[in-house]
Amino acid sequence: MDVLTPDESAALSSIAQTAAQERGLEVLRIAIRGSKSRPVLEVILDGARQVSIEDCEVLSKTLQGYLDTTLGTETNYRLDVLSPGTDEPLVHPYQFKRVLGRKIEVTTDDGKKTGRLKETSESGILLTLDQKKKSKPEAVEEVSVAFTDVRKAKVIVEL
Repeated sequence: MDVLTPDESAALSSIAQTAAQERGLEVLRIAIRGSKSRPVLEVILDGARQVSIEDCEVLSKTLQGYLDTTLGTETNYRLDVLSPGTDEPLVHPYQFKRVLGRKIEVTTDDGKKTGRLKETSESGILLTLDQKKKSKPEAVEEVSVAFTDVRKAKVIVEL
């Protein structure tokens, strides 16, 4: 969907990153979805601290000015500025710190590992792996995973 030219997309990204950094945050992702007649521009913010509603409002107003100038007021677009949801992948060390104690799934070149996030450090994480056999007590297995080995990581939502 060509709502923005490559130069306009790069400018939008730059404006968003600068505004986010001024608030101590970063832009994780900018996505354009929806239809050409009603595009939705989605900006996901995150940082070492929790993203506030005020953060989203400030970024939204900053980007709205650029988009209104670039796209014109006749373009019927929607701008969503939000914090990451539970389905957003964990990609930065600070994100792992926020989910200590939660169940996560980590994919490395050696396969998938699922367990409770026990610790984080500057270099990686320590997982307490799920036990495969529940009928007989076994020693708790823990595994260290370096951040450089993580290909994909996500929180497992437990109900």
